[in-house]
Amino acid sequence: MSSQPKAQTSLLSIEGLSVEFADGKGRSVKAVRDVSLEVKAGEMLAVVGESGSGKTALAMSIVRLLPNAGRVTSGAIRFDGADLLTADAASLRSVRGKRIGVVFQDPMSSLNPYLNVGRQITEVTELHLGLSRREAREHAIEMLDLVGISEPSKRIDQYPHEFSGGMRQRVMIAIAVSCKPDLVIADEPTTALDSTIQAQVLDLLDGLRKRFGMTVLLISHDLALVSGRADRVAVMYGGRIFEEANSREIFSRSANPYTRALLSAMPENTAAGEELFQIPGMPPDLRVEIEACEFAPRCERAEGVCGTARPPFAAVADQHFSRCHFAEDVYSRG
Repeated sequence: MSSQPKAQTSLLSIEGLSVEFADGKGRSVKAVRDVSLEVKAGEMLAVVGESGSGKTALAMSIVRLLPNAGRVTSGAIRFDGADLLTADAASLRSVRGKRIGVVFQDPMSSLNPYLNVGRQITEVTELHLGLSRREAREHAIEMLDLVGISEPSKRIDQYPHEFSGGMRQRVMIAIAVSCKPDLVIADEPTTALDSTIQAQVLDLLDGLRKRFGMTVLLISHDLALVSGRADRVAVMYGGRIFEEANSREIFSRSANPYTRALLSAMPENTAAGEELFQIPGMPPDLRVEIEACEFAPRCERAEGVCGTARPPFAAVADQHFSRCHFAEDVYSRG
């Protein structure tokens, strides 16, 4: 029987988060810049944007899995009221895996090649659920079956290299949801998969969310993939949130030129015989502090103020926010 969705309160609250990486040359790459987000219990929030926009740095900050060169320089991350950035190691271990599951973007490097897939699931449930080896194995078989692995009682003893890319990602999802966590962070879970398998993986994740009443934070560069699945969408550019709204508004009435450029670049929005739209120019250098609109050099709507002042992140409608000097005008064009 499906679990009832949890109440629509904030399960995860990110406030003024900034993250930097040392570039090895004495300079810092400011990957996340003053980001605030509320993730409501039971919803799927998709964070989208081009590569290098800060999405993965944001996601990995939540579970404090930044690489050694990365560090949070300011802000707070509260999960169910507790600040994860100040949590001690024991408290953090009790949250990771049990209450927050993570689906990484590269299952081949995330899965241990020396352990069979069954053991990689049972490790989590033995630790967090206190299951015996036998109980954990039975549970692992159930999870493999749940995520669509055929003949799970046989394949449980196989190793990651014996699975296809799509099947490895299903194994990663099985590990992430094996304790029925409150939150699943899926960081580009469809990387390197063909379009049909990508859709299957996201449909699986969405189905499990609804079945277990979980919350999903989905990181993706592909707006088309999150369409019809995410409840809300936050668009990142240059380390900042540029637009945030419910999915319907993002796709039908965006209030930000960057979001509109991403939508124009979707193959689904390109007429037969037309060349696929590409956003001109390059993303900003995140080693530089930009006191202006980061998207201005690539924006067809840009005017003088865009190159001299940073636009506010302001509401254009109920629960619809945009970072643009001309957000209301963009929004009014429908």
